[in-house]
Amino acid sequence: MQNGTDSVGDGQAARFERVFAPAAGYLTFAGMLTALLFPLTAALVLLITPAKPLTGYLQRHRRWPVIDAGAIAAPLASYGLYLWVNALWSADRRAALAVAAIATIYAATTVATTAVLRLTEFRYLETMASGFVAAIAIAAMVLGVEVATGLGLHRLFTSYLPFVLASHRHMEVSGDGWVVSMAPFLLNKNASLLVLLFWPALAIAVGFARTKAAQLILGGAAVIAVGAVFGSRYDTGKVALALGAFVFFAAKVKPGWVRNALIGGWIAAAVLAVPLARYAYHARAYELPGLAYSWRERIVIWGHTADLVRRAPWFGVGIETTRAEHSANKAARARVSPLDIPIDTNLHAHDVLISAWYETGAAGVALLSWLVLSLIGVISRRATELRPYHYAAFVSVAMTAATSWSIWATWFMAAIGLVAVFAETAEQLAIRRRETDRMP
Repeated sequence: MQNGTDSVGDGQAARFERVFAPAAGYLTFAGMLTALLFPLTAALVLLITPAKPLTGYLQRHRRWPVIDAGAIAAPLASYGLYLWVNALWSADRRAALAVAAIATIYAATTVATTAVLRLTEFRYLETMASGFVAAIAIAAMVLGVEVATGLGLHRLFTSYLPFVLASHRHMEVSGDGWVVSMAPFLLNKNASLLVLLFWPALAIAVGFARTKAAQLILGGAAVIAVGAVFGSRYDTGKVALALGAFVFFAAKVKPGWVRNALIGGWIAAAVLAVPLARYAYHARAYELPGLAYSWRERIVIWGHTADLVRRAPWFGVGIETTRAEHSANKAARARVSPLDIPIDTNLHAHDVLISAWYETGAAGVALLSWLVLSLIGVISRRATELRPYHYAAFVSVAMTAATSWSIWATWFMAAIGLVAVFAETAEQLAIRRRETDRMP
């Protein structure tokens, strides 16, 4: 009997196959495509994700599942509790407590969903996975069209429904109301979410691609996805995808070396992030030739924020303090010359570790590191054939968090949860296939 199978009757099993399993695939497709096309909706998509496997489990077993949080339960709970405490001395306590609450809800949702997936029927997993992969493929094609046409679909959509955007600062509108151009960075969130979910989707798709035709389709979809990301203006996504690919191939050859490199790399980054950022800033690395303006700006943001860590090195100034102080300081800021970059923390530090040092202090960095190292340990015990995909996904998330979005951004926290959910889906599909192959 397969893991998660405890049939309560042939009639109910038939109804499960006929109704609930296909519905899970359609709902997964609709939810994930919505999130990929409109990334801010990822915050909602993650919250409704557990309903699909949970409904299938309840229909099949007529009882609530027992949730096993696994090896990351203790570090995850400890870090989450520390965020609640840390929020009490934030410059914006209300916003900080809201972040702690949202982080708690998303963590609990992710843990519960992955736990239920370990108990879910193979057919149910298969339909969810199919919906997910189809959504990724279509989103990659849409992103490719947007990149090739200068956000043609965005411009068309906004021209007919101008009220859907909260701000029109980053577009040019003709006299008759037609949107003629939009800033390329408006696709950054779309490209980022595609990069984050690329490796779980590839892991699932490879399992489905058993025929030559399926393999050709998979190869074509992967090329479109990679081309769309590299055709965009989202530099972090390009670096994250390339680094993920390097780790993927390295893990196929030497998985133990990759695990040790990731452990050592995280520890080194946690210890050296602040002094390296300060050194680069004071050495005026932002003046290096060939750097894009966004990277010059980041060097200033990283260095200035690192300089401020000394304000509260042990327990930090409180989560969301960076945003609160930036928003409150409306006076003219000093600027580095000759580039005219403001010396400021910005709304966030664009680096998870520098943010962690400044807002949560050494205590927060230590607890975050415990969580991350525990996660690397979990990945190292995953199915051998899927380990490279998991390592690549981990590196893509880490690279994105290190150079791009605020770690407290609601949609980004949800995106990390979705990566974990579909990585677990890939894992469970592989386990069930092995069980099926061993059956006489």
